[in-house]
Amino acid sequence: MSASARAASLACAPLLRSRNICTLPLSPNLAFSPVPFLRASLPAPTSTTFRARIHAAESPHLLSQSGRGAIVDRVLLRGSALSPRVPPAAEGLRGICGTSPRLATSAAAGAARRGSHPLKAVMAQAGNGGSGEQGEASGERNVAPFGAWESPIGADMASGASLRFGGAMVDSEGRLVWAEGRPTEKGRVVVVREGTRGATPLDISPPSMNVRSRVHEYGGGAFLVAPSPPPATSDATSAGCGVEGDLLIFSNGSDQRLYSLQLTSSGPDAAEASHPKPLTPVVEPPGTLRFADGRLDMRRRRVICVQEDHRPPSETAAPSESSGSGGTEEHGGHGEPSNMIVAVSLDGDGPEAPLMLASGADFYASPRVSPDGTQLAWVEWSHPHMPWERSRVMVGTFGDSGLLSSVQCVAGADDSILEAPMEPLWSQEGDLYFLSDRFSGFWSLHRWNPASATVEVVAEMPKQDGAELMVEVGGPLWVFGNASYAFIPDSPHHVAAICQVKGQSQLAIINTLTRSFTLTPPSDPPLTQMSHLVAGKDRLFVCAGGPSTPLSFYELKPSPDMASLHVLLPPIRASTAIDTASLTPFLSSPQWIEFPTTTPGQENTHSVTPRTAHALFYPPKNGNFRGPDGSLPPLLLKCHGGPTGCLDSALRLPLQFWTSRGFAVVDVNYGGSTGYGREYRERLHGQWGVVDVDDACSCVEYLVRSGLVDGSKVAIDGSSAGGFTTLSALTFRSVFRAGCSLYGIGDLEALALMMHKFEKHYTDTLVAPYSTPEGKQLYQDRSPIKHVDKLACPLLLLQGLKDQVVSPDQARAMHAAVKAKGLPVAIVEFPDEDHGFRNADNIKAALEMEHEFFCRVLLNLPLPPSKRRLTIANFDEDT
Repeated sequence: MSASARAASLACAPLLRSRNICTLPLSPNLAFSPVPFLRASLPAPTSTTFRARIHAAESPHLLSQSGRGAIVDRVLLRGSALSPRVPPAAEGLRGICGTSPRLATSAAAGAARRGSHPLKAVMAQAGNGGSGEQGEASGERNVAPFGAWESPIGADMASGASLRFGGAMVDSEGRLVWAEGRPTEKGRVVVVREGTRGATPLDISPPSMNVRSRVHEYGGGAFLVAPSPPPATSDATSAGCGVEGDLLIFSNGSDQRLYSLQLTSSGPDAAEASHPKPLTPVVEPPGTLRFADGRLDMRRRRVICVQEDHRPPSETAAPSESSGSGGTEEHGGHGEPSNMIVAVSLDGDGPEAPLMLASGADFYASPRVSPDGTQLAWVEWSHPHMPWERSRVMVGTFGDSGLLSSVQCVAGADDSILEAPMEPLWSQEGDLYFLSDRFSGFWSLHRWNPASATVEVVAEMPKQDGAELMVEVGGPLWVFGNASYAFIPDSPHHVAAICQVKGQSQLAIINTLTRSFTLTPPSDPPLTQMSHLVAGKDRLFVCAGGPSTPLSFYELKPSPDMASLHVLLPPIRASTAIDTASLTPFLSSPQWIEFPTTTPGQENTHSVTPRTAHALFYPPKNGNFRGPDGSLPPLLLKCHGGPTGCLDSALRLPLQFWTSRGFAVVDVNYGGSTGYGREYRERLHGQWGVVDVDDACSCVEYLVRSGLVDGSKVAIDGSSAGGFTTLSALTFRSVFRAGCSLYGIGDLEALALMMHKFEKHYTDTLVAPYSTPEGKQLYQDRSPIKHVDKLACPLLLLQGLKDQVVSPDQARAMHAAVKAKGLPVAIVEFPDEDHGFRNADNIKAALEMEHEFFCRVLLNLPLPPSKRRLTIANFDEDT
């Protein structure tokens, strides 16, 4: 941007932030809402009317379909008369085509059909029917602009109220044990045990420690609880020997060492809790030897787990024996950490070096000891694949020395079969089960038959209306400790499973003898988001939530005929102590939508509906407020991370923070999301930054065309990979008017060059191999930071300075480039956060500043300087 253009845009800013800005046409089919950051050569205005030429090369989204350039004539400020050339059908849709020419047609068509769209019933129930139809629920409510409503769901409530549940297990007495991250304790993760007979749950990990693993950087599987093993000798003195009760073994966040702690029925001994026994040696620098996903080998008094070694090869002891297959890196070759399965002894006077059991592959997960202690099953995979693309399930037999022999590949060895097996689990009878998506493209339960060395599908897919229903059990292996199915206690031939049906979780019961697959009836209230399904002794548990229910741990009770699983109330532990029932007048009820998308390449090769994508739409709702007659709410579109992931459909107060203030929110499961099978996941192969962006834009167009939101007030946000989608949509499309990226990716090249081991080749699949000239060019073509000249709207960047996944340099570079261009931009850095905000104060600050940013730059809502927390460059009068 030239100095004169920047000066002109800044000179326009005070006028353009007026709340009385009208629109003008660029052509009979295109309206434009003036903003202070156009890429245009604008003279300083001396009156309320001026002219400016917009060049096609600079702003193609501002052009009529028939012209290579356009004259912006009669830009009208401070309430001037609306140009008579605005199409009648677009009246009231202020600036709708300032975002996208396609949205003009969509909005006009939507305005004509507004009263008939099925989602209008959702809006009416929320009391926001639009176009003067406020619905029966509106009552005598205050009228205020959308986005400016007062709400009892404050940032304090939304940020500090929700615990972050991690893995779950069951102790020897049948009580649930789980990990929970506490925002109010700066994100510290605590292991908690269910109270006896309804008593208050008890913290059982040391108060001075943070139970967290950093294997693969994302961690998970940071603790295990199991019965104390019998003593190795009669005079053994090591911790846990000869003591009744359970043993808690966990990874400490600061040094990543494993520790053990003896438990009793009343919890850990106070003295021992302050000095848990270290099981792994001290290394320098701290945290370079990491452990996760452990299970107890009772017979040999040791923990078998995944180890990730970040030490230089010269400092690592040579392995005594190794087994495995298919690895591409030997012990951290090319500076990479090495991964393996190891055994950590519970005995001895001091920590001993772990014993290597399996190595050679690039990655390992889910080591599981058979019930009789003679075999070990695990999952492994190697570059360039991610575990949901291709993996292997292995089985080895323990010898007298405790090392593995007779290692064989149970699933994944045949390159002609595309599969990603995961979550191996032994039945009490010693049969090995696991999930695989071979042949069908949907993860389902399989069983290994050692006698015939074959794999068989345990149950056929359920049917609906005579057709096979596409159901998926499980999800991608981003973190350790996933538990998508469990054997029902006292019924060895029945398996409880968490299924994904069109993006929603549902419980099912699988009969391993009859091979029947029964989806259980929905619970009341509905629970649509589930994880951590575990069993022990005579009980079964799940972590679940729904649109009106926060994530909570529940006990499940099978019906006598094994046709359903009943959720027992109240929950054992809810993620929030807030009485959400009292917030009902302010909680938006979402609606699942399937919308058309026009992304090329989404052909109908299987049964997944072609050219459609999925989302969860939340209308604005507030028992005390409604929007002005004839107005429509602004829209905030949310992009989940991953990108191989999916949206969370449980009650989330941070999301309700927005809807209770008058924003509509839509959470998109773009092509590439999980829960819809391999074909839907692979829509993103080679198309990251294209399919996800197009699906986000198509979702907005669908909602605008349906007359549900104001297309001139559309914002987007996302974190991590969702931040990349956000930045790409803002840069390469013209649908959104503002955006917020939370530790998002702006430079694909920098990501490819600096990516940690787990995701080192992830972008080879999502974009292209960076090693080729064509691939390198594609990375540059899709990197938003390389094309800031195409960006034309305000941007907020939120970044943790301890982030080891997306470097803070990415946010800083994006901020500098956008600031230099003269666009409104702000950056907020959080020194004590890494990849994903965990501290309640920081979560609160991020939410408040994002809300302030959108209110100021998107909605033009006034905010006195004394109440501003953000400094917005190229927007605030003193910047």
